[in-house]
Amino acid sequence: MALGLAHRSAGAGCLRGSVARPVVHLLPGAALACAPLDGGARSCGLYRLSKTRGPRRPPRQDTAMRHTPTPPPPATARLDPAMLQEVPFFGGLAREDLAGLALLGHTHRLRQDQILFAQDTEADSLHLLLQGQLKVVQATTGGQQVVLHFFGPGQLAGVFALLGPGQHYPATVSAVLDSVVLTWGPAALREMLRRHPELALNAMRALGQRTQEAHLRLREAAADRVERRLALTLLRLGRQSGTADEAGGISLDFPLTRQDLAEMTGTTLHTVSRILSGWEQAGILAGGRKRVALRDPQALQRIAGAGAG
Repeated sequence: MALGLAHRSAGAGCLRGSVARPVVHLLPGAALACAPLDGGARSCGLYRLSKTRGPRRPPRQDTAMRHTPTPPPPATARLDPAMLQEVPFFGGLAREDLAGLALLGHTHRLRQDQILFAQDTEADSLHLLLQGQLKVVQATTGGQQVVLHFFGPGQLAGVFALLGPGQHYPATVSAVLDSVVLTWGPAALREMLRRHPELALNAMRALGQRTQEAHLRLREAAADRVERRLALTLLRLGRQSGTADEAGGISLDFPLTRQDLAEMTGTTLHTVSRILSGWEQAGILAGGRKRVALRDPQALQRIAGAGAG
């Protein structure tokens, strides 16, 4: 769900092999602003992307340096505290408190397919997605990679870091689109919990909610028809990360493959392809290259409801 928009909808550091990019700035009276990732001004996610740029880069001093990858400068910004108010995890905190928490974190960019954190590494940072899309993948004991879900703007990744030392990330989180993340590192997390110990309880609630969602999906996989499971998955993605269009449909504007959907619904690629092809012919969906549009969400609702019980 993109915060601050009318419709509904987990470390940090420099990126290897990338070209220096402008820093992030806050425009007066605006939400978080950032220099464009791909050129040109546009609005996306939690903030407005503008043409405002940071200090000019120094000129290259010799030809040999031209082929040496240089990391971008750290993206720095002051986040509008009002945005944090829209994140349930920070519910109950005053605007002044949220302003202090925003200053504790730092923003940074992720390129498409770049890993934010890896499964089984120490959980020492908390991340809030500001713009883009993240994918959560877990490796099974047999080595199979399974897509669990996707994160949209306004969602937190790495909540296990708030449970104290010794925790590890249960899955790998990577960017499926060029993304911007607000990260609180180990020192910032300690200060966050010192100021607001109640956030540890909020973390437990968030983990409890995700556990319930995981149990629900296991129950669906065990008892429901594949068509219903697939419809429920698409509707869930639409609510979390979709963009409403003028015709009443919902576009999932991030790379989403049929293999992803097969893993999320606990079935085979062949089965998902067969069902989606039928729905496309019926006008329920429109498929493209790694893109899906829900042309008739009401029809998907009927399919999801018909398989209940």
